[in-house]
Amino acid sequence: MSNKLFPYDDSEWDAIVADAFDSHAKPHHFSKRYQDKKAAVFHQLEESSMKRNAFRMKKSAVTAIVVAAAVVLVPSTAFAVNRMNAYFQQSGNYQQNLVIGNNAASDSSTSAQPMTFQTGWLPDGMQLMNAESTAEDSGVRKYTSADDQGLSMFLWKMNSHDAALEHKINNALSEETYTCGENTVLCATTDVTGQAHPNTAFNREVWISFPDSPYALQVYVSAGISEDDLKKIAENVSLTPCETEVADIWNNQTDDNQIETDESEHTAFDSSQFHAAAIGETVSNETTSVVINSATIQDTFDGVTTDGIGAPMDYSSYANADGTVADITRTWYKYGDGVNTLDSAIKTETKAQKILKLDLTYTNLTQETQEECVCPRLFWFDGQNVLQS
Repeated sequence: MSNKLFPYDDSEWDAIVADAFDSHAKPHHFSKRYQDKKAAVFHQLEESSMKRNAFRMKKSAVTAIVVAAAVVLVPSTAFAVNRMNAYFQQSGNYQQNLVIGNNAASDSSTSAQPMTFQTGWLPDGMQLMNAESTAEDSGVRKYTSADDQGLSMFLWKMNSHDAALEHKINNALSEETYTCGENTVLCATTDVTGQAHPNTAFNREVWISFPDSPYALQVYVSAGISEDDLKKIAENVSLTPCETEVADIWNNQTDDNQIETDESEHTAFDSSQFHAAAIGETVSNETTSVVINSATIQDTFDGVTTDGIGAPMDYSSYANADGTVADITRTWYKYGDGVNTLDSAIKTETKAQKILKLDLTYTNLTQETQEECVCPRLFWFDGQNVLQS
């Protein structure tokens, strides 16, 4: 039986071979079915024990191998553009617009199955926090280690009405794009100026895009986790089917409309809301009375052995070698907008610290158990000698 799909003469055959191996040929885009078939052909060749010059094949058999070999010669950039579909766009000096294409938005068969994610590898000592509320089948998981390093993971599913997931990252100092296994990884390193513990601050926002999937994983990474470990984490994250949807639906409009507010605004002290009690005076409400037995100001931690909730506390790290309270360095910062400017330190000063120790006696005025919480509140005078809280 003749095969009319193949060339009739050697000249036509030679033209096909020349075109297949032409380095200037335009890259071709192949279906998933074809790529699976190509992989099977390569596997058969790798398993074969025949040497290159030890066999002869018919022209029809050579055709399949030549076409498959031609795929290898397609420039790798052609595959990168087709596979990644995830990238950064700089939209300010320190702002990156992250875009992840929704490859499965029009494929109902792909997006109908709910998915969760699995962490195939984590650094030694990294443990899941609050295991009861962030179980392994949850779309939100937070991990921590003994040295206060951390990972916070959030699984998102792209809105089928949006062409792509778009997200703005402010205070971005640099950005990188990796290919980790089958996953594409976008990593933005962010500024942590002014944070009390920069070595454990979350200084990277990472997004992991899965091939042919409407899901993406957002990960906040602390400073002490190395780049190599980050890549290994990303390479081993995978999606697995689940019974119910655990991912939140991403809405680009919601992200664009997010407004950051400064919750540290201060208000002037209103003396009508407070009562200044003297030592020895008793202050009461309907259920409890309290008397201030004594008040002392000291420069050591003598007699201070518990924390804010009464648990044992060692304050030696806050003391000098002679036991006195260590000085504190205060820094004033000017807020940046995160787009074209960053937060910056404008003034620093060192101040001595003192401890105010109060001895209080609480009395229950009822026959029922009462709970009282002692919550100290700091007040100070501003430049106009107005008390602030």
